[in-house]
Order: sequence, then C-alpha cells, then structure tokens
Amino acid sequence: KGISPFDIAYELSKKYHIETRAGCACAGPYGHDLLGLKDNQKLKTKPGWLRISLHYTHEKEDIDYFFNALNKTIVKLSH
Repeated sequence: KGISPFDIAYELSKKYHIETRAGCACAGPYGHDLLGLKDNQKLKTKPGWLRISLHYTHEKEDIDYFFNALNKTIVKLSH
C-alpha cells in the first residue's frame, strides 16, 4: 500500500519544521511512467515521491536530524 508522500511532507513540516516537496516534482507524465500508471487510470490518491534539497551549508547534524525525523515519521504513519 505504501505511505502518501503528501502525508510525510505534512508531518515533517508540522512536527519537525522540515520543508520538503511531495508529488511528481513538476514531471507528472514522466512520474506516472516511472510509477507504471496508465494515462486513463483513475487515481484515488495522488502518486509521487518526497523530494528534499540539500545545500552545501547543511551540516552533518542537519542531515542526521532529517533522517531521524523521516524514520520516526515513517514508523508513525505505517501503523
């Protein structure tokens, strides 16, 4: 079944103040192809993935904080 990337993005923003982008990253048709979706397939939920952007000013602690928050979010949303 999976977890909606939109739910993950929302949780990361509200609880951990981490901004991400969910969806098909402005590549809808390509994203649908990657996900194996047919053009005429009706979707009950929006497909996609979660995107983060790293900058050279981010320190190891920032990246560790993100992955810790992501892991906790996945565990929470999996139950």
